[in-house]
Amino acid sequence: MEKFNYEELLPALVEFSSSTSKPVNVACVFADPIGKSTVLVPDLWKHVKAARPETRGLYIVYNQVEADLVANNVAQLKATDVISEIPSADDAHEQQQQQQLDVISFDRFNKAMTDSEDKTCPLDHECSIVFADMEQISTVDGDMTIGILVNWIRGLRRLTDGVRVTVVFLADRDLYRMDVDDVFYAHEIRPAYFEWDERPAYTEYQIEKSGVAHFIRSALFESPRTDAAPWVVLFASEREAVFAELVEPLTRDPDRRIRWASVDRDTEADGIVEMMSVDEPTVLFVDNNFRSCLPLKNLRCAISFPYKKVRIFDPSTSQFPLADIPISDGDLRRQRAWVMKSAKTGGHVPDFYNAWDNEWFGANKSDDRALMRGDTMRLLLEASKTFGGLAFPEVPVPSLRGSPSLLGEMHRRLVIMNCISLNAPTSEITPMGEKVLFYLRHKGFNRSGSTEVAHLLARIETNPELSLAGKRVLIRMAAVTANRPMYELTDEAARSIRDEDMEALDAIREDCAGVGKENADYGQLWCELGIWTKITAEDAAAHAMFQGKDSVEIAGGYMRVSVKSCLKIADYVESLEAHLGIKPCVDMMAETALAPAELEAVFETLAWSYLFQMVFFNYDLTLPPRDFISLQPVDLSLRPSLAAFESEARNNPQDCGGFATIYQEATIYGGKFAPRYLTMIPNDLPGKMIRYTDAVNLFSLVVTTFPVPPI
Repeated sequence: MEKFNYEELLPALVEFSSSTSKPVNVACVFADPIGKSTVLVPDLWKHVKAARPETRGLYIVYNQVEADLVANNVAQLKATDVISEIPSADDAHEQQQQQQLDVISFDRFNKAMTDSEDKTCPLDHECSIVFADMEQISTVDGDMTIGILVNWIRGLRRLTDGVRVTVVFLADRDLYRMDVDDVFYAHEIRPAYFEWDERPAYTEYQIEKSGVAHFIRSALFESPRTDAAPWVVLFASEREAVFAELVEPLTRDPDRRIRWASVDRDTEADGIVEMMSVDEPTVLFVDNNFRSCLPLKNLRCAISFPYKKVRIFDPSTSQFPLADIPISDGDLRRQRAWVMKSAKTGGHVPDFYNAWDNEWFGANKSDDRALMRGDTMRLLLEASKTFGGLAFPEVPVPSLRGSPSLLGEMHRRLVIMNCISLNAPTSEITPMGEKVLFYLRHKGFNRSGSTEVAHLLARIETNPELSLAGKRVLIRMAAVTANRPMYELTDEAARSIRDEDMEALDAIREDCAGVGKENADYGQLWCELGIWTKITAEDAAAHAMFQGKDSVEIAGGYMRVSVKSCLKIADYVESLEAHLGIKPCVDMMAETALAPAELEAVFETLAWSYLFQMVFFNYDLTLPPRDFISLQPVDLSLRPSLAAFESEARNNPQDCGGFATIYQEATIYGGKFAPRYLTMIPNDLPGKMIRYTDAVNLFSLVVTTFPVPPI
């Protein structure tokens, strides 16, 4: 691969994009984060547009926040017309907009290219230049963009008349993905490779975690003052930093004001611009799920920590818990990008501190594919919907080259969930699968991207056996699930519930209302529903907010319920009912009351949606509770659910058998699998569920085919 400085790279790419020997020219440009989006893209676009005025330009980036920030930064730095939306086909200003470079996120590009109802295909012009970011850590949206572009290129090669298209993939210098090359070569795409040979200057140090507060204080208050207030970036969420006791030492000096700010996947571009405009010494917490890298004019230092919290695929249980795992090469590159971009702003050259050592990182770093593995079910649904199948490399989605055991097991589950047809090799998405995918993509109704929540919402919308009252109950359960944590227990209450002395749990159940209180013995979801119902009926959250309180105390002080969460749950219910065409409740208590048949339908809907997230409790208390699909023992000591499972077993003194619960979240705690938010299901329900299948029993239906360790 030939290396270029920028003065050589730009002319080389201009010449490459001008070639007429092929209808489609494909290039990969490798570089550090030194200006691919803010320098190279607008410069090359200007040259191509000047040479071929009829050319349309498109730049595809990670997400909409990145699209908005790139559009803003490029417009300021290069005086280039940039927009962050695809122009409408019937826009009155279409001729003017054709002069502009359109910037769009992966997910919006994918939707525009595949949605039959969307009439504004962004690549419908025979003379185009397309720039596409290539992620350091693969995601479903990014891999689907690669697949869609490959399919588009294949189609263009059959159209020789008048087609002049250039596609430029922008990749990290040190983390190019070989599975992308496999897709290119399988479809006879031979990119030209260019390396922008420039590395920003910055210094990297190793520090002890105990010294973090000292380095922050020194960077903010003891460094030479410039024309902008100093910034320090911590690659951890604010919640994680508080738990790690990183923040408390910095609050001891009241004479030195520090502004605390944070960014995560929910932060909008406007909020970022506003945050960056404040001229105060700032500590910025960057959550692992925040994809962009911001150029901060006076970034003094950035601090990397050894672990990140992410949803993974756990091979020991064949489940998808949240886990603290070591950072990966891709994480480290993204963190360093903050320093590199900030170094290019012309201000202070930042330092990069590692609260870990290189030997530890080399021995323990996680795989960059961990995030994608944790999102395998959505990957299969997206690929099936877009390409009508899942066979790699015919379906040009790089991550479909992954573990056959993992992909096969997730395919099996989606078939049982009626999301993908059994017909091999097409594996077409079903109408239920399309509904599930809609709710997987919907950030408002399913912020965490949970397949189980998406399936629950799809069943609420489509299940004819659910009554209106049943749908209302499930909508409120979905709202509670999507807006956790709703409450905090006192230490005394947590001990009481864990020990099952029933004092705290009985007090909490007594402070429930409505159908939640009637079924509170079943555990978590019913208790939370009952708590929220009572607080809502009494308007307690609004009263607390008016009084300046952030929580409502219930159950004799054993529990503090978040005012913010209660209001968010109410907004969620209102939005989802409007989406489903359901009129708001006039009398919530009466309109969510359930007859026995309606209650059974609610339980069955929950059980089908959380079919692969169940724990089995044996009536023999000498035997540990186990994850249902892997039979691995589970740890329930981390955070108690609002239920009394041992009491349930004691009340059923049988020699064999047991009962099942669904769970809605899991973590890895002390190396053990730890389910959370457990809700019991009626004992006769599993037998009724398998009447729809050929399975002998529920266990034979759900047991994993992934090779988990023997018990």
